Amino acid sequence: SRTLHSNSLATLLSFILLVGVEQQTPSCSIHHLIPPCQAAVMFTSKVRCLSLAALTQKAVRPSPVAVIASSHSNVGFGCRIHFSSSSNIDPISLPPIVQVEDHEILLSPIKAGKVNKVKTAGQSNKWIKKIVACTAAEEIREVMREMEAAGCSPDVFTFNILLNSLTGAPEMRQVVGEMQAKGVEPDVVTWNTLLKCYSSPEEVRGVIAEMTAAGLEPDQYAWTMLMSAYSNPQDMRGVMAEMTVAMGGARPDVVMWTTLLEATVGKPQRRAVLAEMQSAGVQPSVASWTLLLGACSSAGGMRRVLAEMTAAGVAPDVFTWAVLMSAYTSAEDKRAVMQEMAASGTIPNRYCWSVLLKSYRGAPEQTRQVVQEMEAAGIKSDVVAWNMLLSSYASAQPHPLQETLVMVLRGVLGEMRSAGVEPDHFSWHVLMGASQSPQEVRALMQEQADAGVPPSRAAWNTLLELHATLFSSSSSSRDEQCMDLAMREVMAEMTDAGFPPCATSWTVLMKAHSSPQ
Repeated sequence: SRTLHSNSLATLLSFILLVGVEQQTPSCSIHHLIPPCQAAVMFTSKVRCLSLAALTQKAVRPSPVAVIASSHSNVGFGCRIHFSSSSNIDPISLPPIVQVEDHEILLSPIKAGKVNKVKTAGQSNKWIKKIVACTAAEEIREVMREMEAAGCSPDVFTFNILLNSLTGAPEMRQVVGEMQAKGVEPDVVTWNTLLKCYSSPEEVRGVIAEMTAAGLEPDQYAWTMLMSAYSNPQDMRGVMAEMTVAMGGARPDVVMWTTLLEATVGKPQRRAVLAEMQSAGVQPSVASWTLLLGACSSAGGMRRVLAEMTAAGVAPDVFTWAVLMSAYTSAEDKRAVMQEMAASGTIPNRYCWSVLLKSYRGAPEQTRQVVQEMEAAGIKSDVVAWNMLLSSYASAQPHPLQETLVMVLRGVLGEMRSAGVEPDHFSWHVLMGASQSPQEVRALMQEQADAGVPPSRAAWNTLLELHATLFSSSSSSRDEQCMDLAMREVMAEMTDAGFPPCATSWTVLMKAHSSPQ
């Protein structure tokens, strides 16, 4: 584990953190150059940080954490680094010190110098925090092993960083056990992080009891997590009162009130909670106002809440605008809200574009145009956008011939894959819905499974429905018996695949038998 020291923000860009995504090739690794301050923001895939030695020697397995510090050495000048288009990194967003040419990154004359060894746990913790948002728990453990090998023992902050990278209660419990075995006592943050694994009131209360038994006082975050475990607003109010007593008169904060607001159904009821919140001296946040806005049944009602919100000095955020967009049915109205949003200084996010895309269902060319607009705005199309395009083609009117439709949908699926987006369950389901025979659906189900996406219950029901169509068009009792047997075989296959027939499945079978011949 390594670190560097900078005396001023002006020299920050003189230091480059080398973050790499491993590729299974014998010759080199794929890696990118980004400032340390952007590491957690820009990367969403598994990453590791490369040392200078790994860069110059083109090692396949780079070391976990290293940096190049500024000095007068020319090591690294002119090195070419291959750019991977599949790593979700936009070359345009890389710092100006890096030149991108034909999917390669050319290092500008970077000065490389001393790389200082870590002397304290705090120094390692800073680096671990930078990679915690974009790396697996094992990567963090690797850094911790380097710390210990360097004679630096992990502290409670180190273990809390590791805990925050986990999601399962057993794994988190194991880490808490490791902490205690090493003589590191869990703090309030440790217990609060553990709370995120539990959802029932009993489980959350159990963790709070452990925290209290350890001599720690649960804070408002812990009490809010307990509130969130309940669904009934009355129970939540009980937790708020309980917290006030336990914390010596502490009053619920804006997060607790907003949690209560979210559990409250209906505009009048939410408005009452908002008024109660204000009477308690707590100013509603943008999330509080957005919840009230979302309870309105019309765009006009939402507009009035928006006016109240801005009059109270709270500016709407992107989620507020997205809720307002959803109140409109026409694409023109939704576009007007997006323009209003942009004029206020809020940039529409992916969800806003998805809300707009829904308005063009059945109009594939317009849907495609919106997808292109979205990408021009710097938001790469994800599987949701591609699925909306698929659905738009599938529901277009006048409807093309089934054979042509399947070919068109396959073409869109090919475009989707070429763009680096893999089809999900819904993508395959759209294709199956356009199929004409059980054999064609089975072929698609096999293709889906080969692509690593096991067929869902919806796929099996689609297969069942096509068999039912054949059943209803059968001309003899012998044909009916064959069709009935085929449908029951499909239902048996569903069970074997882990999807026992549901109400929809049985309804399809019953309708097939009741159809007039």
